[in-house]
Amino acid sequence: MPPRGRRPTWPTPLLPYGSIDSGRPEPRTTSLLVALQVLVDGGAAARDAAEAGRALAERLEPLLADAAPCGTYREMLRAGPGQRRRARSSATRLRKELAAAARTGLADRFAQASVDLLRGQNSDAAGPAARVDFDARSAEYCRVLVDVTGHGVVPAN
Repeated sequence: MPPRGRRPTWPTPLLPYGSIDSGRPEPRTTSLLVALQVLVDGGAAARDAAEAGRALAERLEPLLADAAPCGTYREMLRAGPGQRRRARSSATRLRKELAAAARTGLADRFAQASVDLLRGQNSDAAGPAARVDFDARSAEYCRVLVDVTGHGVVPAN
């Protein structure tokens, strides 16, 4: 714990001077904290929506490939009997997967997460607000930084 009246300095190899000191508003530090604040505020809901979307995409991809002949009458005529059966079956399974995603509100959750992450901070008050938020939730910022970079280290040139 730092002495009373002093802000904590969190060591990190991200910056040439080796730390994030929210009390010293340097442009690079402020930009980093503002960008991280958007991700920290997005939180678990954004991660959950992204993971659910990724899982849905993985399930839909093979179904879409198999259902391709259903796209046009000409493609269905060109397809052999086995391909037509697979295409119809895949189209039915696609409808079921999409209906299940709609019932769980996946599109709404994904849209909300997208809006939250794209909204960002564009005001002059964003820098000081991010520094204050970093002081209050530094562990979350460090966790997100590690999640984003994969290891928390970005070489400084």
